[in-house]
Amino acid sequence: MPREQTAALATRAIHELLLEPSRRAEVQTLFSPLFMALLLQVSFFVTEGVAEAVQDPHHITEGVDPISSTVEALKTLMRSSGYEDHVSSIQELGGWELLTNPERHYEGVTLVARSLVINRCWHNRSIFGLVIRILQDPGCKNHLTVLVFLTELLQCPDVAAVVDDVTTHILATWFKTEDLATVRLLLQLTETYAKNESMVTHLRVLQPYVLNCCYSLNSDIVVETLLMLKDLLSHLTWKYSSSFLLQLTFTLGPFFEEESEHLRLTAFEIYGRLLAKVTRRVFVLPLKHQVLNLIIVLVLHLKDANIDVALICRTTLCQIAALLGWSKLHAAFEEKDVWIILGALLEQEANKALWFLKQSVALFKSPQVPIRQAAVWFAGQIIQTLDLEEIDEIEEAYAALRCMQRDRDPMVSCLTTQTLHVLQARRKMLPVRTPTTSCFCRRKSRRRHF
Repeated sequence: MPREQTAALATRAIHELLLEPSRRAEVQTLFSPLFMALLLQVSFFVTEGVAEAVQDPHHITEGVDPISSTVEALKTLMRSSGYEDHVSSIQELGGWELLTNPERHYEGVTLVARSLVINRCWHNRSIFGLVIRILQDPGCKNHLTVLVFLTELLQCPDVAAVVDDVTTHILATWFKTEDLATVRLLLQLTETYAKNESMVTHLRVLQPYVLNCCYSLNSDIVVETLLMLKDLLSHLTWKYSSSFLLQLTFTLGPFFEEESEHLRLTAFEIYGRLLAKVTRRVFVLPLKHQVLNLIIVLVLHLKDANIDVALICRTTLCQIAALLGWSKLHAAFEEKDVWIILGALLEQEANKALWFLKQSVALFKSPQVPIRQAAVWFAGQIIQTLDLEEIDEIEEAYAALRCMQRDRDPMVSCLTTQTLHVLQARRKMLPVRTPTTSCFCRRKSRRRHF
């Protein structure tokens, strides 16, 4: 006998038992497992296309509609347990019809779960425990239904109060999938954690899984993750989520040079919002180091092709200047162009010259011509300020400049060639180094700034 027929007959039998007044006490005890079993049965019938199969007399016994029969059994279960109001509220919102609609089935699941939360179902905690046990099975075929249901159920204060690291770890294992629909639901659950005071402490369990989604091979998952992170920031504070926020600053780096304007803009928006939350009290290592390690990225992206990215970078630079007490540079960041800002930055923070050079060289790989051009120019300006001891240590920068002579953009390659000529001429004019202890000490002292 096909599974559809067996399940339909079993559901009919359960329905008839639920109608027996003598079974009411047992119904209260078995409500949670029966509720989830019937809900998942509806999902199986709807998502597996049984609605079409019922038209075939070779598959389903005459007169037995497995979908409507299971929904009726679910309604009867709820009424028998004293939840008549829940059934009515779902009906008023069109939830029962949506539940049987293949295109909008999960909207129906959402409304059923929402009803349990809004009407404070007595069984919410036990249903939650059952849901977590179901998700422990990595082969759970109805996991989408379960996750949709859980997303709403976690809005219940009683349920949120029993969430712990163990249950969170079970949810986290589902992040290993590359299925967009599943990851999207998990990201929604993550945001729920951030919004709830009793669950936010367990967000650290989800942290590595969420950030790992930024490196997914599925570009849609990457986009969904960054969009969620942007919204998530409005709910997080450095006091309770410092580790998550710090790791996020390191994760964003590669996205600043994305060719996709949408991804690049989202990454800069996240970074801007993140730094807007920083106060001088929390602006310490390693956060301070990471921010300084991205300072040239922000300056050069004032020339970004996307004007919104440029505006965000200018605002973020002003925030950084305020945190670092760079009053003179703050004025430059507010209104000056890239060239003036780079010159002022190098003049004021001369002890960070080699640090700035490393950042500039990294931007030689930028997909945007104006940024590569500015990076080459600034690298040349930096090298001209170095002494002989330091110049001997930047062969990698020289090698990178020589490669830029073959840049696909003629303006960049021409500027690189001119820069190398100037640097070679200056290098010949430098005095011959005389190795002394004092020189070594002076160089070592300079290095302490990096």
